[in-house]
Amino acid sequence: MPKISIAIPAYVKNETDLSYLKESFDRIDQQSFNDYEVVVADNSSNDLVENLCDEYQDKFSLIYKKNLEHVGMSANSNVVMDLCNGEYIKILHYDDFLFSPNALNYIVDALNNSDKYWLVNGFNHTYDSINFFDERIPKYTEHLLVGNNLLGCPTNVTIRNKNIEHFDTNVSTSMDHEWYHRLRMKHGMPLILNDILTTSRLHSNSTTSKLHFDIVIEGDGSSWQFIQSELEYLQEKHADFFENWEYPND
Repeated sequence: MPKISIAIPAYVKNETDLSYLKESFDRIDQQSFNDYEVVVADNSSNDLVENLCDEYQDKFSLIYKKNLEHVGMSANSNVVMDLCNGEYIKILHYDDFLFSPNALNYIVDALNNSDKYWLVNGFNHTYDSINFFDERIPKYTEHLLVGNNLLGCPTNVTIRNKNIEHFDTNVSTSMDHEWYHRLRMKHGMPLILNDILTTSRLHSNSTTSKLHFDIVIEGDGSSWQFIQSELEYLQEKHADFFENWEYPND
């Protein structure tokens, strides 16, 4: 059993998308920590990811699964987590990557010496893999469920591979912070690593860039966007939270 599984939910539409995944594979191959497996759940309608995975089979342990039918991001993330064999599961979106060559080593060492169920590491952003900006140190806030997300995307998260808390397939815009809220309620606060270990890639073809929002809530210097049906779903599912929560006012 590998110490850590790198879980990649992939949805590649063209060669540009594929280049993002290829860079991620190359950076994984450069890691100083070697006791890992790469697990890919392919939600693409083409064979680009499958062919790329074939090319990397000799570089590291790699598990590949093609979805029989297209599923959403949340569902595909659940598929890939369920395929993982490692003691820890490091989620990595296909267009993001491990920024530090010591990322896995830092994450494994931190969890080995902690009883925390989940870990969130520091992260930065890039457009071109050359220039990096907007470094963030994760912070859990009381408003996280409703959009004040200072933990970043799931690429920054590692969990223990037991009693897996799956993503809610009924949400898309809120999939990350709704998941974080449930992790917090079930397993307590995350272990926070200040080290910048992962990079989130910003590009016009990302899933979140194509979402359309109905509601904007402003407060505390922040602007939080929602699809109305999702907000109503969250209000019903997490009624206990919303009973005690007030929309912040400027």
